[in-house]
Amino acid sequence: MLNQSMNRVLFRRYTVLPLLGASIFAIMGCGGESVRPGRERVRASGKVSFDGTAVPAGGVSFQHKQSGNLGYCPIVDGVYQEEDGQGPVIGENTLTVTGLDMVDGKPLWGGVYSKDVTITQDGFQEDFAISSSDVQPKDSNYINVDEE
Repeated sequence: MLNQSMNRVLFRRYTVLPLLGASIFAIMGCGGESVRPGRERVRASGKVSFDGTAVPAGGVSFQHKQSGNLGYCPIVDGVYQEEDGQGPVIGENTLTVTGLDMVDGKPLWGGVYSKDVTITQDGFQEDFAISSSDVQPKDSNYINVDEE
């Protein structure tokens, strides 16, 4: 009986109390600012065309210069829009546009189209009319290994 009572005391001392203490510290640590600087995401949207034609597929990505965090907006039928809270981070970003001739298709141009942008609390909304003179020509040696 004494042994069983001693086991309960030891169980409380070495299991229950540390778990209770850890829970209290975790709850205390959850207060204050909910999003650390360099991580607050906002909405982004706009249109993308290449040589006057809507870009069928691709994406617009944002890389936050200070934190390195990435935001991404898929392009569908010439329109890009942030989805599922994956938009850009507030502050200075490098924006990169990638265009494809169709979903899982060939690139519309070689290299990348990129520029520096400032993302504000109000979000980001800009249309891009990209021309052949803005980017490198697409690689004529590009081979899509998924095509048969």
